[in-house]
Amino acid sequence: MRYFLRRKEAQLCRDFAVLEDHTLAHNLQEQEIEHHLASNIQRNRLVQHDLQVAKQLQEEDLRAQAQLQKRYKDLEQQDCEIAQEIQEKAGY
Repeated sequence: MRYFLRRKEAQLCRDFAVLEDHTLAHNLQEQEIEHHLASNIQRNRLVQHDLQVAKQLQEEDLRAQAQLQKRYKDLEQQDCEIAQEIQEKAGY
């Protein structure tokens, strides 16, 4: 009878150890999933921020290009007016 109880006791200990190992593995897996999810969220937020900054910079660049084009067109218009005045004064 003692032998049977010891065997039963040993089996229970093994079963408990297996259950503990399973629980530990499950907890570690859950932690890994949570960490992976958190890093994905952080990376996505960073990408969104970077996209917003890039869009702002692009819009600023487009505004600066438009201002330069307007300035060049104004200068060209002034040059034409000055050239016309010179021609008129020279009698052409």
